[in-house]
Amino acid sequence: MTDAGARAEAEAEELRTYSAERAKAFIDAVVAIAMTLLILPLMEGVTAAADADKGAAAWVQEHQGQLISFVLSFVIIAMFWMNHHRLFAVVERVTTGLLWITMAWLLSIVWLPVATAMSGR
Repeated sequence: MTDAGARAEAEAEELRTYSAERAKAFIDAVVAIAMTLLILPLMEGVTAAADADKGAAAWVQEHQGQLISFVLSFVIIAMFWMNHHRLFAVVERVTTGLLWITMAWLLSIVWLPVATAMSGR
């Protein structure tokens, strides 16, 4: 293959793939938002406890199930993200197929705050 042919093939491959840096930034943002959403159901209880003049110990005891669910889900998402970060550390370009697989993986992470809120009840 000539240099021009190799260059044309490389350019065509570049058009079929995407920068991994943008994908990594998007993935990091989605994971961070999912981790943040985990705390929202607990915040409702804090407001209610403050309005009822309950102390922190009473609140913790009353929301023990939610707290355990929160911590467990937070750790699971953190482990998923760390493994993903390790896998993608050397990736420079991603295909459309890999992006769709990653979106399915993100769907499982985005679902965790819902599952956490349900299991905490």
